Amino acid sequence: MARLVVFLGTALVLLAALATLNWWVDPFGEFWKPSAVQEARAARPQCLVSHELIGGEYLPFKLDVFRSRPTRTFVTGSSRVLKMGSWPGEGTFANLGMPVISPEIVLKELRALPARPETLYLGVEAFWLNPHFRGFDVSPGLERRARYVLSRSAFDESARIVRRAPYVLLHRWRKERVGSSCVVGRSRPALAWRLDGSRVWSFELDPDTYHPAIDPFTTDLRKLRTGIYDDWTELSPARVRTLERVLALARARGWRVVGFTPPDGERYLRFFAASPVIGPRWRAFGRLMPKLFGRYGYRWLDFRDARSIPCPQTDFVDGGYHTDAACSMRMRRRLDAAARRQLTLVALGDSIPAARPRECHCRAGFVALFARALRRPVVVRNLAVPGANSAEVLELLRKRGGVHADMALVMVGHNDTPWIRPDGSLRRNLAAILDLIHARDVRVANFYDDGRGDPGVVAEYARAICEVARSHGARCADVYHAFTPKLLAPDHVHPNAAGQRLIARLLYTLPSARRK
Repeated sequence: MARLVVFLGTALVLLAALATLNWWVDPFGEFWKPSAVQEARAARPQCLVSHELIGGEYLPFKLDVFRSRPTRTFVTGSSRVLKMGSWPGEGTFANLGMPVISPEIVLKELRALPARPETLYLGVEAFWLNPHFRGFDVSPGLERRARYVLSRSAFDESARIVRRAPYVLLHRWRKERVGSSCVVGRSRPALAWRLDGSRVWSFELDPDTYHPAIDPFTTDLRKLRTGIYDDWTELSPARVRTLERVLALARARGWRVVGFTPPDGERYLRFFAASPVIGPRWRAFGRLMPKLFGRYGYRWLDFRDARSIPCPQTDFVDGGYHTDAACSMRMRRRLDAAARRQLTLVALGDSIPAARPRECHCRAGFVALFARALRRPVVVRNLAVPGANSAEVLELLRKRGGVHADMALVMVGHNDTPWIRPDGSLRRNLAAILDLIHARDVRVANFYDDGRGDPGVVAEYARAICEVARSHGARCADVYHAFTPKLLAPDHVHPNAAGQRLIARLLYTLPSARRK
């Protein structure tokens, strides 16, 4: 019995030593090492981080990139977006792309981000809609990690690394020079990461080092790009629904979004167009994406043909799949321009801006009509709550920490009248509401007399609303004096379709209210 205990104890000690060595050396880069990233970030000038120190745990690394920067614009997508980086001197951009990412991982990634104003560039791959495509596990679980640290292959490679670089036993990494750049790593890296999340090939730092191999072209779909197009017979409805959840999440958070698909080399484009398997799906993908993004008020840029960017064929580093930094930044310039044309619009108030069809007997309320009149891509967040008075709208804003948008429409006060809410404080509440709206252009509408209460009170409230709006740098649409009983819906409370059009027109024709 004692011998068995000794044997088992010895085996456990050896296994623990094996696991500790493989975890410490991490020969195949399975674990990302936040301390290495912190060291690179603390260096002056800042260093790059070798891929072997990031490992396969892309998701925690990318989330760390986002959180460590005052990120206001970010891109996500497959490895084909990873060369998209910051402009010189820009500290608010982050690249959250990951190799072999899937729509499910994109959704998981975006849900982990804070709900604050952002601009998202979403690189969508056609092969994502192949139901047989499976993305990479960007956050491996305990079982996979355990198999790795106990594997013989990992031990053999750890031993080779220790023989080649004995310092690894005491120091897991060190600063090295590759070309003119500082890299935190263990050896001259094939790949490294900038602290904005973008990727660098070794040859870009030193021409004599690793260069990506030219991807051998084949028409065998089982082998082409590791089989990601194989057996593609339909656009996966499940994946389309996942993309819709991504866009719905972005819209709910008030993000600007520009969708795009990265380019392919000419020989791939010719093959995709002619292939009886890929061709129909390729064309269906091209038709679907603008409609899908447009449904949520977002722009779509089709970069599948590199000439549309424009990028020459020489900008592909591996024969037609991944573009270099020059082409990737041309894509980013196009995305930046598209994002600048896109507006975010938030609406606040009660059931009048909420415009439920059963109440207004209309297809679109004044918020939607106003957005259409702008004739630009607009992301609309209608936060109006039927039945809400000014105190309740203020409470909603306080819980959200305020709202951020390019434009804001506010119509509140109808439910503050003493015959509805006898203890209202409209003037004070509206002032606090406007203080919590962070938008360059804020437009406020007073409300009309529906004949249900004291006309003198309605007139006083209408006057107070415009006074408070102007004192806060907002423009005020005088709905009170423009409205007539003919513009009421059958319930004699809400505007009908013509009334909604009138309010939209009054708000639209106001001069832009540019706030400081």
